[in-house]
Formats: sequence, structure tokens, C-alpha cells
Amino acid sequence: MNKKIKLFSYIRLAIYTAAIVAAVMLINGKITTSCYWNEKFGILCPTCGMTRATINILRFNLREAINYHVVYTCIIFPLLCILAINDIYIVIKRSIKKNFEISVIEKICGINNSKNGRYIVIIFMLVIVFVTYGIIRNF
Repeated sequence: MNKKIKLFSYIRLAIYTAAIVAAVMLINGKITTSCYWNEKFGILCPTCGMTRATINILRFNLREAINYHVVYTCIIFPLLCILAINDIYIVIKRSIKKNFEISVIEKICGINNSKNGRYIVIIFMLVIVFVTYGIIRNF
């Protein structure tokens, strides 16, 4: 396996581990957050409510999570979970079976120099929806 791909795999596993630790700390109230844009300008940014939505998703309180941030709860969080699970599965499978498969995240990042144009279009569309939601929610 290529050294670049192996290093990228270890970095991603470290990020996933840090995300799990941060999620546990959020649920237990060890981390507090605030919104700079809301405090300084009095407007809701596209990410306002995502932390509270994440806490409620992890506590299985989906109704409250949707109230905080509907786009994140219904689209972005499940998509991120699917991508992370696929990526972790492929990295572990690759290290055990020594076969070379590419995860969706590696395709998006262009690790195997594949045609990743359709993934970029999907990400761009999601960003447009996310920003549009952030603007509309202020009215």
C-alpha cells in the first residue's frame, strides 16, 4: 500500500477518535460553545444550532434536534455518519485483508486519482443548500 494512503488513513482514524471523544465531552457538558456571529451581529449563521442538534441526536432526542437545525439533522449528520462508517470499514478491511479498496472519502479527496467530479458537484450542492438555509432562517 502506498505510504501516502497509509498516512492519510491513520490521520482519518485519529480524527474519528477525536470526534468520538469530543461527542462524549459534549454530552457530558464538559465542552461549552457559543456562536460568534449571533453574539456580535445578532444573526443566525448556517451552523447555529448544529452543536445542540448533535447533542440531541446523540441523546436520541430527534424532535429537539430537528428544532435546532433541520437540515443538519435530516441530511448532513446522517450523510457524515455514512461516510465515516464506510471509511472506517474500508481502512480496517484494508489492514486486515491486505486488499486495496478505496473509500468514498478517498475518492472525494482524489487519493486514487479517480474521476471525482460527481462528488464535488454533490458537495457543492449540499453547501448551496446549507448556506441558503442559513440565510433564510434569519427572516
